[in-house]
Amino acid sequence: MGERGLSATLVGEGLAWCYRNDDPALVRLQADAVAARRGVHGLLDGPAARGPWLLTRRSFHHPDCGLVRRRAARMAWAAGAAEALAAGRAPCRRCLSWPPAAGARPVRAGGW
Repeated sequence: MGERGLSATLVGEGLAWCYRNDDPALVRLQADAVAARRGVHGLLDGPAARGPWLLTRRSFHHPDCGLVRRRAARMAWAAGAAEALAAGRAPCRRCLSWPPAAGARPVRAGGW
């Protein structure tokens, strides 16, 4: 671990993601882990990680998520989870089960 803290190590190895994207160093580490497909980001090329996803300031959501459904028309979209994660967003804890299983179709926590 050296000089890096536990959070930075986990995010950099793709074993965790930023839930608060106000730390530019963690966002850069997450973007690097996504680009290299390290850890859980190795599943980002499967069908379960394809969007579209609705973006809030800190997270990304399934379009049917009750937290964002009413605001969907005014929100930004991401084509895939890799794009959202590289921008420092985290998966919604309410509507997404994350990380996606290899080869799985998109599954919302609690079912669709």
